[in-house]
Amino acid sequence: MIRTPKLIAEKNLKIITLLTLLLFVLIACSRKNVTPQGKIVNLEELDNLRTRSFSQMDARKNDVQLSIELAKSKFKTTETINVTVSLTNITSADIVVYSMDAMPVFGGTNKIPYGIEFILISEDTGLRIEKDSYLDFPQLMPPSPQVFSILPANSSHILKLSLTGVFQSIPAGNYSIQTLYMNKSDFGAEVNKESESYFVDYDAWIGTMLSNIESFRITP
Repeated sequence: MIRTPKLIAEKNLKIITLLTLLLFVLIACSRKNVTPQGKIVNLEELDNLRTRSFSQMDARKNDVQLSIELAKSKFKTTETINVTVSLTNITSADIVVYSMDAMPVFGGTNKIPYGIEFILISEDTGLRIEKDSYLDFPQLMPPSPQVFSILPANSSHILKLSLTGVFQSIPAGNYSIQTLYMNKSDFGAEVNKESESYFVDYDAWIGTMLSNIESFRITP
Protein backbone atom coordinates (compact mmCIF):
# COMPACT_ATOMS: atom_id res chain seq x y z
CA MET A 1 0.00 0.00 0.00
CA ILE A 2 1.37 3.38 -1.05
CA ARG A 3 1.05 6.04 1.62
CA THR A 4 -0.02 9.29 0.06
CA PRO A 5 0.69 12.65 1.73
CA LYS A 6 -3.00 12.79 2.69
CA LEU A 7 -2.86 9.40 4.46
CA ILE A 8 0.35 10.34 6.22
CA ALA A 9 -1.16 13.64 7.36
CA GLU A 10 -4.30 11.87 8.64
CA LYS A 11 -2.16 9.34 10.54
CA ASN A 12 -0.02 12.09 12.04
CA LEU A 13 -3.17 13.96 13.09
CA LYS A 14 -4.48 10.84 14.87
CA ILE A 15 -1.14 10.39 16.64
CA ILE A 16 -1.10 14.03 17.73
CA THR A 17 -4.69 13.76 18.97
CA LEU A 18 -3.90 10.61 20.98
CA LEU A 19 -0.79 12.21 22.46
CA THR A 20 -2.77 15.30 23.41
CA LEU A 21 -5.41 13.19 25.15
CA LEU A 22 -2.72 11.20 26.94
CA LEU A 23 -1.03 14.41 28.08
CA PHE A 24 -4.36 15.72 29.39
CA VAL A 25 -4.94 12.50 31.36
CA LEU A 26 -1.42 12.58 32.78
CA ILE A 27 -1.83 16.20 33.86
CA ALA A 28 -5.20 15.44 35.48
CA CYS A 29 -3.77 12.40 37.30
CA SER A 30 -0.70 14.31 38.45
CA ARG A 31 -2.94 16.93 40.05
CA LYS A 32 -5.17 14.40 41.75
CA ASN A 33 -4.53 13.90 45.45
CA VAL A 34 -1.76 16.50 45.44
CA THR A 35 -1.29 18.02 48.89
CA PRO A 36 -2.10 21.72 48.52
CA GLN A 37 0.02 24.64 49.61
CA GLY A 38 -1.59 26.20 52.67
CA LYS A 39 -0.89 29.21 54.82
CA ILE A 40 0.90 28.66 58.14
CA VAL A 41 -0.88 30.54 60.91
CA ASN A 42 -0.63 30.78 64.67
CA LEU A 43 -2.88 28.49 66.70
CA GLU A 44 -4.37 31.63 68.27
CA GLU A 45 -5.98 32.42 64.90
CA LEU A 46 -7.97 29.18 64.78
CA ASP A 47 -11.19 30.61 66.20
CA ASN A 48 -11.29 33.35 63.56
CA LEU A 49 -10.53 30.87 60.79
CA ARG A 50 -13.18 28.49 62.04
CA THR A 51 -15.72 31.32 62.03
CA ARG A 52 -14.69 32.20 58.48
CA SER A 53 -15.08 28.63 57.23
CA PHE A 54 -18.47 28.10 58.83
CA SER A 55 -19.73 31.48 57.59
CA GLN A 56 -19.07 30.50 53.97
CA MET A 57 -20.61 27.03 54.09
CA ASP A 58 -23.88 28.09 52.48
CA ALA A 59 -22.14 30.01 49.71
CA ARG A 60 -19.88 27.04 48.89
CA LYS A 61 -22.31 24.16 49.42
CA ASN A 62 -22.93 23.75 45.69
CA ASP A 63 -19.27 23.95 44.68
CA VAL A 64 -19.06 20.15 44.70
CA GLN A 65 -21.33 17.38 43.51
CA LEU A 66 -21.42 13.80 44.75
CA SER A 67 -22.53 10.89 42.60
CA ILE A 68 -22.76 7.13 43.01
CA GLU A 69 -22.83 4.47 40.31
CA LEU A 70 -23.31 0.72 40.60
CA ALA A 71 -21.60 -1.71 38.27
CA LYS A 72 -25.05 -3.10 37.39
CA SER A 73 -28.58 -3.27 38.79
CA LYS A 74 -28.96 -7.02 39.49
CA PHE A 75 -26.68 -9.15 41.64
CA LYS A 76 -26.57 -12.66 43.07
CA THR A 77 -26.11 -13.06 46.81
CA THR A 78 -22.69 -14.54 46.06
CA GLU A 79 -21.54 -11.57 43.97
CA THR A 80 -19.49 -8.57 45.02
CA ILE A 81 -21.46 -5.34 44.68
CA ASN A 82 -19.01 -2.79 43.35
CA VAL A 83 -19.80 0.90 43.52
CA THR A 84 -18.08 4.03 42.25
CA VAL A 85 -18.31 7.28 44.22
CA SER A 86 -17.34 10.52 42.47
CA LEU A 87 -16.76 13.91 44.09
CA THR A 88 -16.80 16.60 41.39
CA ASN A 89 -15.73 20.22 41.51
CA ILE A 90 -18.36 21.97 39.40
CA THR A 91 -16.77 25.40 39.65
CA SER A 92 -14.21 27.08 37.39
CA ALA A 93 -11.57 27.27 40.13
CA ASP A 94 -9.53 24.69 42.03
CA ILE A 95 -10.73 23.90 45.55
CA VAL A 96 -9.21 21.96 48.43
CA VAL A 97 -11.13 18.99 49.83
CA TYR A 98 -10.72 16.30 52.44
CA SER A 99 -9.71 13.34 50.26
CA MET A 100 -12.29 10.58 50.08
CA ASP A 101 -9.61 7.89 50.12
CA ALA A 102 -8.35 9.29 53.44
CA MET A 103 -11.79 9.08 55.06
CA PRO A 104 -13.40 6.27 57.05
CA VAL A 105 -16.27 4.43 55.37
CA PHE A 106 -19.48 3.77 57.28
CA GLY A 107 -22.36 1.39 56.75
CA GLY A 108 -24.45 3.26 59.28
CA THR A 109 -24.83 6.64 60.90
CA ASN A 110 -21.53 8.51 60.88
CA LYS A 111 -20.18 8.88 64.41
CA ILE A 112 -17.51 11.47 63.66
CA PRO A 113 -17.65 14.76 61.71
CA TYR A 114 -16.08 13.40 58.52
CA GLY A 115 -16.33 10.29 56.38
CA ILE A 116 -18.13 8.47 53.59
CA GLU A 117 -21.49 7.09 54.68
CA PHE A 118 -23.59 4.61 52.71
CA ILE A 119 -27.35 4.86 53.20
CA LEU A 120 -28.82 1.48 52.30
CA ILE A 121 -32.62 1.18 52.33
CA SER A 122 -34.62 -2.03 51.85
CA GLU A 123 -37.37 -1.20 49.36
CA ASP A 124 -39.27 -4.28 50.51
CA THR A 125 -39.53 -3.21 54.16
CA GLY A 126 -38.74 0.51 53.97
CA LEU A 127 -36.11 0.04 56.68
CA ARG A 128 -32.57 1.32 56.63
CA ILE A 129 -29.86 -1.33 56.82
CA GLU A 130 -27.49 -0.39 59.63
CA LYS A 131 -24.08 -1.80 60.34
CA ASP A 132 -22.61 -1.05 63.74
CA SER A 133 -19.00 -1.54 62.72
CA TYR A 134 -17.11 0.57 60.19
CA LEU A 135 -14.07 0.56 57.98
CA ASP A 136 -10.83 2.21 59.05
CA PHE A 137 -12.23 4.20 61.97
CA PRO A 138 -9.57 6.81 62.75
CA GLN A 139 -8.58 8.28 66.07
CA LEU A 140 -10.00 11.71 66.70
CA MET A 141 -7.05 14.05 66.35
CA PRO A 142 -6.10 17.04 64.17
CA PRO A 143 -5.78 15.89 60.55
CA SER A 144 -2.42 15.75 58.79
CA PRO A 145 -1.71 17.70 55.58
CA GLN A 146 -1.77 14.43 53.63
CA VAL A 147 -5.53 14.02 54.03
CA PHE A 148 -6.20 17.15 51.96
CA SER A 149 -5.92 17.35 48.20
CA ILE A 150 -6.57 19.74 45.36
CA LEU A 151 -9.73 19.08 43.38
CA PRO A 152 -9.12 20.86 40.08
CA ALA A 153 -11.85 22.87 38.41
CA ASN A 154 -14.43 20.75 36.57
CA SER A 155 -12.79 17.48 37.57
CA SER A 156 -13.58 14.56 39.85
CA HIS A 157 -11.98 12.43 42.52
CA ILE A 158 -13.15 8.84 42.21
CA LEU A 159 -13.38 6.19 44.90
CA LYS A 160 -14.17 2.56 44.10
CA LEU A 161 -15.61 0.42 46.89
CA SER A 162 -17.53 -2.76 47.54
CA LEU A 163 -20.88 -2.58 49.31
CA THR A 164 -20.39 -6.16 50.38
CA GLY A 165 -17.11 -5.04 51.91
CA VAL A 166 -18.92 -2.37 53.91
CA PHE A 167 -22.03 -4.32 54.95
CA GLN A 168 -20.44 -7.80 54.59
CA SER A 169 -23.78 -9.52 54.06
CA ILE A 170 -26.84 -8.13 52.26
CA PRO A 171 -29.84 -10.49 52.00
CA ALA A 172 -31.75 -11.05 48.79
CA GLY A 173 -34.23 -8.27 48.07
CA ASN A 174 -34.69 -4.86 46.49
CA TYR A 175 -32.60 -1.92 47.70
CA SER A 176 -31.79 1.71 47.17
CA ILE A 177 -28.36 3.13 47.94
CA GLN A 178 -27.19 6.70 48.48
CA THR A 179 -23.88 8.13 49.63
CA LEU A 180 -23.08 10.97 52.00
CA TYR A 181 -19.75 12.82 51.86
CA MET A 182 -19.15 14.73 55.05
CA ASN A 183 -16.48 17.07 56.34
CA LYS A 184 -18.06 19.23 59.01
CA SER A 185 -15.02 20.81 60.60
CA ASP A 186 -11.59 20.21 59.05
CA PHE A 187 -10.46 23.11 56.87
CA GLY A 188 -6.75 22.79 57.71
CA ALA A 189 -4.09 20.66 59.37
CA GLU A 190 -1.81 20.80 62.37
CA VAL A 191 1.90 20.16 61.94
CA ASN A 192 4.67 19.80 64.47
CA LYS A 193 8.07 21.24 63.64
CA GLU A 194 11.04 21.73 65.93
CA SER A 195 8.96 21.00 69.04
CA GLU A 196 6.38 23.63 68.02
CA SER A 197 2.88 23.21 66.64
CA TYR A 198 1.66 25.11 63.63
CA PHE A 199 -1.66 25.20 61.83
CA VAL A 200 -1.79 25.10 58.04
CA ASP A 201 -4.89 26.78 56.67
CA TYR A 202 -6.09 25.26 53.40
CA ASP A 203 -9.51 26.92 53.49
CA ALA A 204 -10.81 23.48 52.54
CA TRP A 205 -14.43 22.82 51.62
CA ILE A 206 -16.53 21.86 54.62
CA GLY A 207 -20.12 20.68 54.73
CA THR A 208 -22.17 17.63 53.76
CA MET A 209 -23.17 16.45 50.31
CA LEU A 210 -25.67 13.75 49.33
CA SER A 211 -25.41 11.75 46.13
CA ASN A 212 -28.06 10.54 43.73
CA ILE A 213 -29.99 7.39 44.61
CA GLU A 214 -29.38 4.10 42.81
CA SER A 215 -31.66 1.05 42.99
CA PHE A 216 -30.59 -2.57 42.69
CA ARG A 217 -31.83 -6.09 43.28
CA ILE A 218 -30.17 -9.09 44.90
CA THR A 219 -31.41 -12.58 44.04
CA PRO A 220 -30.50 -15.93 45.62
